[in-house]
Amino acid sequence: MPSRKWHSKGRHGCGQCKQRRVKCDVRYYVCSNCERRKEKCDFELLRPALPVSDVAQISTSSVLNIGQLLSIDAGNVNAQMWDPIINNLIHTHIFLQHGYEALTVLHSRRMLHMTSLGDYLEAYQKHLLGLQEFRRCSQSDWVPSVVFAMIVSTFEMGVAGIQPGEDFIPNTIVALRNGTQLTRAIAPNFVKDRQRDEMMRIKLPSHERESLLMVKYLENEFKTMGGVDALDTVYKQAIISLRVWVVRVQARPRTWGHVLWWPANLDDNFVDLVRGKDHLAMVIARQWAYIVSRLSGVWFLDGWGHRVHVSSC
Repeated sequence: MPSRKWHSKGRHGCGQCKQRRVKCDVRYYVCSNCERRKEKCDFELLRPALPVSDVAQISTSSVLNIGQLLSIDAGNVNAQMWDPIINNLIHTHIFLQHGYEALTVLHSRRMLHMTSLGDYLEAYQKHLLGLQEFRRCSQSDWVPSVVFAMIVSTFEMGVAGIQPGEDFIPNTIVALRNGTQLTRAIAPNFVKDRQRDEMMRIKLPSHERESLLMVKYLENEFKTMGGVDALDTVYKQAIISLRVWVVRVQARPRTWGHVLWWPANLDDNFVDLVRGKDHLAMVIARQWAYIVSRLSGVWFLDGWGHRVHVSSC
């Protein structure tokens, strides 16, 4: 997410507002000041050929349908059955429309390697609008709420390639954790473990062995440190949960449940350490992020492996 100190003044404003030395609201595709003065705004140059507001009307047969944007397993027939249901929900819930539009903007930027400031800001603006509208959602709307939690999680993971430093790791963990807590609160049956998922586990001995060795290394390093006092239990719990998760998903997550499991089972104190970029907490979190990056062919994870490697150097 953008820094809380982010504002629309200075380098983020249009040329007209800069010349007048007034605050620009960075509204695409004409800022409020230029619209009021009926002047031509610089942001009009950023207008795409297809208005973003029209994207939500695209049918599920489009390459940008919501099912494909959220999928981490393109061959999952059961997941594809949700496409018409989710598409209908987007037409009836404004927070899903904003969330979907945010993903389409982000998707176009990632797939076409676009570096336009307009694409970056507009994706965040749509994302924030969706969050604001979601607060008005009633607890009875559990299906659209679950879909929105997935949209938010996808967005946070998708911006990993454009966020500075290693902010993407704590941001993603917090987003996935919040999404899981929301889902558990409003639809407990939706996140129950399914025996079928365990029965369909595929054998990946090399990945599992490599990851378990890394977790074992973390455990041994932690034991030799000593003197951690009150934080001792917090670190241990995170490492034990990571080891359980590696075995559970065989070191290669294949479903949203696999991706969400570790963040959802972390202690609140450990999450606070990750948000504060505590060194040891980040070492543990990077190992989780590295395993998640093994998901292949997922657009919003493009560049994850490289970012995790860079952040660990």
